[in-house]
Amino acid sequence: MDNNWQVAELQIKYKKRKKQPVIIKSTLDAVRVLLKHWDIDLMNIQEQYCALYLDTQGEALAFRLISTGRQNDCGFDMKLLLSCGLLCRAHSLIVAHNHPSGSLKVSSSDKETTIKLKSACELVGLHLIDSLIITDKGFVSI
Repeated sequence: MDNNWQVAELQIKYKKRKKQPVIIKSTLDAVRVLLKHWDIDLMNIQEQYCALYLDTQGEALAFRLISTGRQNDCGFDMKLLLSCGLLCRAHSLIVAHNHPSGSLKVSSSDKETTIKLKSACELVGLHLIDSLIITDKGFVSI
C-alpha cells in the first residue's frame, strides 16, 4: 500500500456561552427562546425548522436553525438535527417549524415527521420533549 495517503481530520467543536442560564420550564418558555433566535423576517415567507437543545435540568444549551425551505414545506436533515444534539451533549430537545400561511393546523406530514423524529431520538439517547408549529398568530404543540 502507498504511504502517501491521508485521512481527513474530523474536528468536533461546541462553544458554550458563559451567560445567565435560560431554563425551559414550559412550552411558552421554549417559544419565547425560539422566537428570540428565529429570523422573524421570514416567518410569513419561508418555512424554517429549528431545534432547541436542553440539558438534564432544562437549561437551554443551544439553538440551531436546521433548515430553510419554501413557502409551504421544509424538509430537514435528521442526521444534522441529531448530530447537533449529540455534539452539545444534550439530554433533550424541542423542535419547531413555522407555517408562513399563519395556519396552526397540524398536518398529517407534521405528525409523521414528529413520530419519525421521536423514534430517531430514542435510538441515540435524546428525549424529544415537544414539536411545535409557530406562526405570527400563536403556536401549537404537535
